[in-house]
Amino acid sequence: MCGLTGRLRRQAGFSIVELMVALLMGVILVLGVTQVFLASQTSYRLQDDVSRMQESGRYGFFYLTRELRMAGYLGCSRNAPLINILNAPSAGQGDFLFDFERGGVEGFRGTGAGFAPGLPADLQGLGADNASDVLLVRRVDSGTARLAPPYIQELSSGNAAGVFLRPDHGIETGDILLISDCTASTVFQTAGNPGTSDRVVVNQGTGNPGNATKDLGATYGEGSEISRVSSTAFYIAPGAAGPSLFRAVNGAANAEELVENVERMRVRYGVDTTGNGVANNYVLANDVADWDRVVSARVSLLVRSSRDGLAENNQSYVFDGVAITADDSRLRHVITSTVALRNRLR
Repeated sequence: MCGLTGRLRRQAGFSIVELMVALLMGVILVLGVTQVFLASQTSYRLQDDVSRMQESGRYGFFYLTRELRMAGYLGCSRNAPLINILNAPSAGQGDFLFDFERGGVEGFRGTGAGFAPGLPADLQGLGADNASDVLLVRRVDSGTARLAPPYIQELSSGNAAGVFLRPDHGIETGDILLISDCTASTVFQTAGNPGTSDRVVVNQGTGNPGNATKDLGATYGEGSEISRVSSTAFYIAPGAAGPSLFRAVNGAANAEELVENVERMRVRYGVDTTGNGVANNYVLANDVADWDRVVSARVSLLVRSSRDGLAENNQSYVFDGVAITADDSRLRHVITSTVALRNRLR
């Protein structure tokens, strides 16, 4: 028994060598687990930012393509004479945004030092990055309100006329509208308080930009419709988290940030030089001689990752035919889409 007890006592515990080997194995195991964790975290961050970049591109083009496809839409009055009674352009405001005689789409190329052609007063308040383009789309909304008897009457004030509508028209004070009977159409701005009335008011000199006259320029009656007019500008400007794609509907006061981390936008316009409705070449905004001949638009967006340090080296990429090397370690991706202007197709 004494011999057995001695042997058991001598085998109790671990030697210093065994402890050191165990510690070394533990350190190796911890380092391995840490390496796997860091690699997984890096892979997750990379995949997450790539997914965000792709989603940003899809989201941005959702709005861009929707507007471009509707560019120049005037409902049934597409081929009817168009009358615009909005006030002429003044300081910072005017009828430029709603001047359909200039076309349903119009662009301004960012040169890095300014825009070509130069931005009109209505767009100068956007704060757009002059290294990217500004794209303007004019159109009429598809929703309409119908006129009701007595249709149009001069109001007692003498400088205003009332346009009577069916109930639930949804039109608000200050809306820019187009009234049409498919043989003529007029662009004007509302006044008064149409949201609580069965009429909208055409008031000379009231509003911003306001109307130059109360006379709509044509007689509208049974079957005539009224639709909202929208003028949407897309551009790049500083956002909450860096450069972003912005949208301004009917003026800079209504600007909103659409997609963050969109660094550049370039638009090339497909020009139909033969009159067959097909683009013969694509040119920059300052090379378009006649916007009525533009039948499509090719839009390129440069999207970057939200995190820096994802690329091992400064990434090189090609944007609008120019090779560029980034000055940081963010990921960048160029997304391009060509959109046909449906109202220009034959």
